[in-house]
Parts: sequence; structure tokens; C-alpha cells
Amino acid sequence: MIDEVVVLTTTIGRERLVSQILESGAWEKLREELHAADDELRFGDCADSIQLIPTFDKKSNLADINTPNDHLSMANQLCRILRGYTDNPDITVLASLAGGRKTMSTMMGFCFSLFAREQDKLFHVLVNEPFDGRLEPAFLFKPKKSVEHKLPDGKMISSDEAHIDLIEIPCVHLRKLFPQQFGKAPGEYSNLVHEADYIAGMGDRELRFDLTTGNVTIGSETVISGDKSPTVFWVYWSVARASKEDVPLKTLDKLCEYVKSQHDFYENDKRVCRTLRNACECNRSNISKTMSKLKQTLGEQRPQYFIGKKRLDSYRLSIPANLIVLDGLTVEER
Repeated sequence: MIDEVVVLTTTIGRERLVSQILESGAWEKLREELHAADDELRFGDCADSIQLIPTFDKKSNLADINTPNDHLSMANQLCRILRGYTDNPDITVLASLAGGRKTMSTMMGFCFSLFAREQDKLFHVLVNEPFDGRLEPAFLFKPKKSVEHKLPDGKMISSDEAHIDLIEIPCVHLRKLFPQQFGKAPGEYSNLVHEADYIAGMGDRELRFDLTTGNVTIGSETVISGDKSPTVFWVYWSVARASKEDVPLKTLDKLCEYVKSQHDFYENDKRVCRTLRNACECNRSNISKTMSKLKQTLGEQRPQYFIGKKRLDSYRLSIPANLIVLDGLTVEER
């Protein structure tokens, strides 16, 4: 018997759960039919049982899932929930793909593969027509004593005709790959996907810095133009070089000093783009703003290229060093 049930949903979904499942008495009826003990099938109108999806800016909870950021926020919340349960060896997770939008089911499958252990199982619930549609009263489970349901055309059908199948979905377990490759699994869904892609050999693209043009490219895409954003270039260059050469930048002051040293070193080098030689406003406030600007420039879908300390002990990039290319350096400088 299942110990407890946890649902991830929107505010509208919560309202329907409470009114149609809890307040209607349907959940208690199911528990009675299954002879559930007090410590079995625990579920109710509380934050542990019904977990809401926050908006991307964390200012409120989602009423529905419509935009790309809504879906990313939903995936991140799924990761947080699954991480919490799968990190506990005393808990076995039985996840369901049924219900919600198709993207929610898809995300559940992806997230489950990223976090699930061998004892965790992924299921889908199938029910025959017309019990998967609108009936009056709603078909919620197959009771021992038959119930008559009215179809949209007014005809009646007995719950005895319902057939429910619980289908176990084979799962590709990727959980152990992250500690082996990176030390631990990242917390956000987008980070998980990027690192899983990297492990599979199809992930991050090369990050290239060119001192002669002042441009920064990811793959074939130019993301920063040095003649327009020299300070952004130097901050990004410095963190990239420190990441590549494993130079610890544990504080913002250390980062400021390193950025200044990099700019000063190339200030009189005529190989370097003129704009880069002439400008670099290096102070704590300016560098903090620069990192925020860089994050906006790169976009939320490329967090592995951000500068940060979230999972690392110093300011650096999380992409592998071999993907960082610093053009314009002499052999001695490399």
C-alpha cells in the first residue's frame, strides 16, 4: 500500500482537487474501499500533499502553464520534489504520468530518468472510453459497488464496465552519471539537461573569446561584441580564463583584481581590439551589474555559460575547460 500521495499542480488544479476529490468525500471513500490504515494513502489539503508550481519570478503560483518560462518553472519544481524524495534511501517513489498537460507528463518522464533510483518506478494509468471523458458523476475510481454514470448524450453506463490498466514505463536511469562526471547533480532542470547532454557527448558548444575582435561566440553564434560591451568582455574573459586554468576566485574582490590584471596586461598590446584596450571599469558594483547583464544577454536557456558560485566554490563557468577557447594568446600565455 502507498504511504502518501503528492500532487504537483497549479492553483486551478488545486481548487479542483480540493472540491472534487477531498471535499466531495471521494478520497475517503477510496481509502475505505482499500481498507487503508491511518499511515497509508495519506493525502489532504496541505502544502506537503498539494505542491504548487511557482511563477518564474517567484512572485506567485501559476494558475496555468502556458509560456516557456512556465514550463521551465514546472520542470524545476519537479526536480526539487524528486530530488528531495530520491535523496532519502528509506523512500521509494512511484511516479505517475497521468493527468495534467502533455508537457507535464513529458517533463515528469524526463525528470524521473534524471533522478530515479533502481527501486523507483514510473507508471501511466489507462482507462477505457468513455470513463476517460466527462461523466456525471465524474469517474474517479472503480468502486466495489457499481455506480451509474450519465454520458454527455444522456445515456447511462455502469462503472462495472470500466477497465483500468496500470502500465509500468521502463526508465533509463541517469542519476549515477552526474556524481561520476561532476561530483553531484545540479539543482535546476535546464542545468541537468545540459550536463546530461554533455555526458552523452551531444551537449555544450565551444565558448570562444577573440582578443583581436573583442567578440565572444558560442558555437557559431556571436553573443558579445567587444566594441559595444568591453567591460562585459573583460569580466567574461577573466572568469573563463580562471576556469580554464583553475585559478580560484572565491570572492568578488578577488574577481575584481583578476579582471583588472587581465585588462592591464593587454592594455598596450596592439594585437588586441582597440576598444578593449581603452576601456574597463573595474569595481565591485560594476562587475555585479556586468554579470547580471551577461545573464540577460545569454538567456535563461544557457545557464552553464553563466558566471556564478551557486554550485561552485568560486566564480567560474561550469562548462568543461576544453570547451573554453581563448584566441589571441601567445604560446607562453597559453
